[in-house]
Amino acid sequence: MPAGAGADGDGDKGGGAEAAEAAAAHQQPGGPAALTGDGAAREGASAAGAAGAGGRFLGTRENYIVQRYIAQPALLGGRKFDIRCFLLVAAAKPHWVVLYGDGYVRASLTPYSADAESLGDRFMHLTNAAVQKKHADFAARGEEAVRSMAALDAALAAQGDAPPGFVCGALRTKMMAVAREVFEAAREKLVRRRGLFELLGLDFMLDRELRPWLLEARPAPPPPPPPPP
Repeated sequence: MPAGAGADGDGDKGGGAEAAEAAAAHQQPGGPAALTGDGAAREGASAAGAAGAGGRFLGTRENYIVQRYIAQPALLGGRKFDIRCFLLVAAAKPHWVVLYGDGYVRASLTPYSADAESLGDRFMHLTNAAVQKKHADFAARGEEAVRSMAALDAALAAQGDAPPGFVCGALRTKMMAVAREVFEAAREKLVRRRGLFELLGLDFMLDRELRPWLLEARPAPPPPPPPPP
């Protein structure tokens, strides 16, 4: 289920080429599949992918999403991370959609490994704050679990993975493109009422080619943590 183009408050609506590129990438077979039952909108989902990865048919009484696992993610200091952004839907018709604020980075406290034996290590593979705060070293290293977008940009440049300015430039443009597709998918289901707006949390992960993949779009996301270093 690919995601595509996005609109910013200044009228920049992203590019359809980015959406087409994303769709082509996400339709490629291969790679393990992950199953979730929360019904959230996610990228890379395909029933054929589940069958090819040895998945099982779960029936139709519950809502499941089959998502190809990103086995080769971009790493931050050798650890897995994702990005939480906020999409403000201020109006639906005419639409005014803003990728709101800079977002922030959530990182694992355990070095990443793609070995199958490590798949049961939640602290390695799940970057959620609710998981990482239970890590034995969280009290001493908790600041490593939450980073600013500026810190991500500096780290990727220091690692030689991206040029300076990549995060707020090329990456933001691609995430804006995805944000618009999320909005377009939900546009007809939005309640139009004067004075109302919708704030969505969009979670992205980068693969080793620094392509953003949408993991989840969720309503009423929790507020961001205090500004990280």
